[in-house]
Amino acid sequence: SLVRQTRLPNELVVCDDGSDDQTVAIVRAFAASAPFEVRIVQNDPRLGCNKNFEKAISLCNGDIIFLCDHDDVWHEQKIEILLALMRDDHIGAAFGDADVVLSDLTPRGFTLWDTCNFNPERRKRFAAGAQFSELIINNVVQGAAAAFKSSFRPAIMPIPLEWQHDYWIALIVSAHARINFTERCVLDYRQHGGNLIGAGLPHRPRPPWMPFRRLRHRTGQWLKKLRSPTAYYNERLANIRRELQPMSVLRERLMLLDQSTVGPAMSLVEKELTRLTRRQEIIEDKMRR
Repeated sequence: SLVRQTRLPNELVVCDDGSDDQTVAIVRAFAASAPFEVRIVQNDPRLGCNKNFEKAISLCNGDIIFLCDHDDVWHEQKIEILLALMRDDHIGAAFGDADVVLSDLTPRGFTLWDTCNFNPERRKRFAAGAQFSELIINNVVQGAAAAFKSSFRPAIMPIPLEWQHDYWIALIVSAHARINFTERCVLDYRQHGGNLIGAGLPHRPRPPWMPFRRLRHRTGQWLKKLRSPTAYYNERLANIRRELQPMSVLRERLMLLDQSTVGPAMSLVEKELTRLTRRQEIIEDKMRR
């Protein structure tokens, strides 16, 4: 699917993270006839997903970097479409939607945006400039469906282990510049049972009986607290701390960057940290009592 692009890439950087199949041999055979430069790097020792992407990003020579997951199929105009969205200087990245398909490319009938609830209302807010605040809710920028300018590489690197690489890149770029998007699908996102993350099910509107489900859940939580208050509050405290850690890492990175640029994003992160910290303090106080 890379060779079939209407606008070919200038280079392909492949970082193999200790595969034990025929990956390297397949890539070398591909490189022999590819109409663009192909560089292959084999990691030793294994780096893991985040650090492998980080290494590949560091080795790219181009002005614009496209992330390429090994199991997806790019639509033929992907590079051309995303490049067109990034012509203006104030645009730092661009992304599109992706068709969710089975391993044999049979469509599942929904897209990645359906699974992360990137609905028309949210797209409208995103296009109007509320990009960082929308991304704080959840990631809507799938790495293989995106591209970003390499000038943001110093701010992005190193990629912390507390964040998935594509989520981190989207947050850091959106703190500095605008992110453009197209509603077109730019790739087939394959689901084959071995995906590192994979796609969930489409987000559905809240059904009429949802209040009863919430009531049942709250009743279950109340009974759990009644049976073992310590276990109940420890679980809630652990969940909040899992949210606090990555947000603290994001705050630390933003503090190192130009505050005249990332100031609005920093304010949103501080607000979220304050909210989470307050929730933590309330639970700790309840545990003491």
